[in-house]
Amino acid sequence: MLGACVNVCICGNGSLAHALAVVFSAAGLEVTVLTPDAEAWRSTLLLYYKDCVLVGQGILASHDARTAVRSADIVICAVPASQRIELLSNIKPYLKSRAFVGSFPAAGGFFWTASAALGDRVLFGTDRVPYVRAAVDYGKSVEVTGIRRRLLLGTRPSSFSGHLSAVISGALNMPIDPDAGCMSVMLATTNPIAHPPRVYSLFNGAAQDYVYPEVPRFLADWDTEASHMLLSLDDELSALSRSLPADTSSLRHVLQHFEVTCCAELTERMRNIVAQDHVYAPLIKNRDDTGYVADLQSPYFVEDFEYGLTVLRSLAELVGVETPTMDRLLTWYERFTGRRLLKHGTLRNEFTAGLPLPWNCGINDATDLGRFCNA
Repeated sequence: MLGACVNVCICGNGSLAHALAVVFSAAGLEVTVLTPDAEAWRSTLLLYYKDCVLVGQGILASHDARTAVRSADIVICAVPASQRIELLSNIKPYLKSRAFVGSFPAAGGFFWTASAALGDRVLFGTDRVPYVRAAVDYGKSVEVTGIRRRLLLGTRPSSFSGHLSAVISGALNMPIDPDAGCMSVMLATTNPIAHPPRVYSLFNGAAQDYVYPEVPRFLADWDTEASHMLLSLDDELSALSRSLPADTSSLRHVLQHFEVTCCAELTERMRNIVAQDHVYAPLIKNRDDTGYVADLQSPYFVEDFEYGLTVLRSLAELVGVETPTMDRLLTWYERFTGRRLLKHGTLRNEFTAGLPLPWNCGINDATDLGRFCNA
């Protein structure tokens, strides 16, 4: 399908796009980056990891979708889930007929969002991003603090998972397991699962304008309440995965994912993820500069709740699985932020019309979902 020389287009302007551009380029692939700030990108980018420096050369950057994607064999969306629909609409007219389009990661309903936007096309996505990033010197370099041991890659149709896993594994120099479908990677233990319990434990009981004297670290100061809620959320995800009309056999649940056996071990494990020791809670300086208040525009709020947790809750709604923990989190989120999501206990309403929920992409019931996942 793909020759020895592969042209990759990476869509995005954040730290993930920087890291992927360097790694794919260093692997000998032709790399183009679709970014609104193309003039700031150098053709040679650096990736710093511990005492190592990886150099990516010959990287092209363009703000024009046609220029960036017209020659691409593989297109990777390295943007937040909230930006996917606009991005996919922009690139659709210029994609090669056999180009593969994917997302790192697939959480937030990537597969049905992309299918609705692009039509009949091979899609792929991973369970997680391959790197933990700390800082970017925009268009010049990126610092990586952690590298995943392995990834899971799903495709639609599923028959392409082995081939694409091999191609991307070779480029990233990282083990990648092919999934039997596309559902496990969308349900994986990543931000929409792991972050909302911690956000809840940080801000529950406080007013939106409560002033904090300092900013706690997001994971290094993880608490027992967050662990209990994460495990309850995982129980609901387990029930959901058993009820879905799709193969979820590759799904690794929380205790297995973090290689722990109980709540206390989970708390200790979360507090000692060294690669994310630099990550702090979503707080910003208040207007009086006397302390810190919740940053409601942070991805920890918008992405993880509105574009992440809602997708999981919508799947449960499709197949009739009760989700009291998800409901508790979403109800708290509504109260804290003032943003409406649920109406009479359902996400099928006018407040969620722009979110990547299955029914917004033509999947209206469990039968539609099974047909989509098993294509």
